[in-house]
Amino acid sequence: MENFETPGENIGGDVPELIANNIKIEKMIGRGGMGTVYRATHLSLDRTVAVKIINSEFATDSDVSQRFTREARLMAKLRHPKAAMIYDSGTLPDGRLFIVMEYVEGTSLADILEKEKRLPYRRAVEIAVSICDVLSEAHALGIVHRDLKPGNIMLNGRDVYVLDFGIAKMLKSDNAESLRLSMTGKGHIIGTPFYMSPEQCLGEAVDARSDLYSLGAVIYEMIAGRPPFDDEVLSAIIIKHAMVEAPPLEDFSADVPANLAAVVKQLLQKKPDDRPASAAATQVLLEASIANQTVQTANFAAQNRISQESVATQKMNAATMPEIARDSTEIPAPKRSNNLIFLGIGGVLLFLFASTAIGLIAYFSLISNENITANANANTYSANSYSNSYTTYPANSTDYGSDHSNHGKAMGEDFAANTTSANTNSQSAPILTTEQADEVLTFITNTTEHRADGVQIIKTPKDTALVCLHNVIEAGATHTFTVERPNLESQWQITARVSLDVPEFRSSTWKFEPEDVNGDGFEEVIFSATSTDKLARRVLIYEPRTRQSYWVLGKNLEAGDKAWIKYSANAETSKGEVFKKALEKTLKTN
Repeated sequence: MENFETPGENIGGDVPELIANNIKIEKMIGRGGMGTVYRATHLSLDRTVAVKIINSEFATDSDVSQRFTREARLMAKLRHPKAAMIYDSGTLPDGRLFIVMEYVEGTSLADILEKEKRLPYRRAVEIAVSICDVLSEAHALGIVHRDLKPGNIMLNGRDVYVLDFGIAKMLKSDNAESLRLSMTGKGHIIGTPFYMSPEQCLGEAVDARSDLYSLGAVIYEMIAGRPPFDDEVLSAIIIKHAMVEAPPLEDFSADVPANLAAVVKQLLQKKPDDRPASAAATQVLLEASIANQTVQTANFAAQNRISQESVATQKMNAATMPEIARDSTEIPAPKRSNNLIFLGIGGVLLFLFASTAIGLIAYFSLISNENITANANANTYSANSYSNSYTTYPANSTDYGSDHSNHGKAMGEDFAANTTSANTNSQSAPILTTEQADEVLTFITNTTEHRADGVQIIKTPKDTALVCLHNVIEAGATHTFTVERPNLESQWQITARVSLDVPEFRSSTWKFEPEDVNGDGFEEVIFSATSTDKLARRVLIYEPRTRQSYWVLGKNLEAGDKAWIKYSANAETSKGEVFKKALEKTLKTN
């Protein structure tokens, strides 16, 4: 959640008392730049939850809505006990997006700093170490927070919780122009400039190390009593984050250990490569910086050097895809002053300089973006260009789980590439981050007839598979398709399509989630749904490693032993036995 400016008691006339027939809204608990948060009761779970309803201006873009759904599903994978869990998301009848989250009681770090101004450095490190623990798990899942700030850190006794993972990414625009327009009040910046990384300020793609910069800014404020850069002119703060070195922490705290100040300085480096390699490495550095005040600087430097040795992994993640998408962020009005600011001639010149600089940065980003797009279009995906690598099956087959037809035919027909076209990398590539996957899917949706309404990012033995859900509800043709690449130098392409809705079964809502069904260390994706007439259920398991799918269709399940159940042919084989058991379990429990 955000550092809310307007707490309130009432629900408000524009919010339904019951959402999704299952969530009873009780009262508003805060309002911020992105939306309003309400305390509510999840009737099925019988627990208190927090519901964030996103402001209506974010609901006008269909791309935002699709990305919001995809990101919410990924965020729901984060199960760290100190990260507010995401339970559900959806759209209100008027088009506004909402997300249902764990309700966390406590006091925000922003409120504590507002009252106490600064914290003892040991307490600051304790809080930062807890944040690192949460970030480590999130980053391992490819989740970047993007808006880490005191308002998103909740303290309850000695417990530290991190809130609002990925909300900024869910709502971001892919147009670098929005960063420039935000300086003239016509655009939105999703993020908080006092804690934004240089790459965010420049509208560049970000990775996990952007969160580490923001963490450094939070630690700096906890100890110094002020953020690294503080100015009434927001554009000046953005320019300073991008171009100016932060004042030494020792200037504001005489008792801060030199080793701790060195860690904070490293976190605030302008280049991501110059920061610690990961949240885990940062945690080690922070703990070492105060563990023993007599620790030798040489030993600390050695530990610091060790943490840098794994930065290549971060660089590989960042280099997996061309940086097509650009970040945009929403700047709330600064809380530092509620008075009208008279800048004077110096302030006006600074604002003009900052606006011009950001405009030039955005302009060149757009030129770069156009060049990248042009190069991508020069190698546009073509279904027929690789259709010879597919196994072709009869188009009228009724075994919808494992038989597929050539993709060179109509979109409504299924297909699967031969596994001989699987990734040929000599070494395993790191799993894609959410922003990299988003770039891939943007390319796919712009160059093919497919659309990703949801995605599971699955690690394969050599690379990543993006298993997507494409809703075609009215036509009864909802299906899943998979996006992969033969090797790191190749273009991403659709390697399989499997029908979920079939002539014998139609559903309006399909659920899908990853699970390692066969215990080989790599996840499959389980799809499940109930038919529109509520009389049948269908479950399908897709295995990215072999590009095979297994399914079961059940009717009249309430009849027990007299129920009608049919499995795909491959689920009835000895190799498919483990998948058949998983299908049966899902069929009975959903």
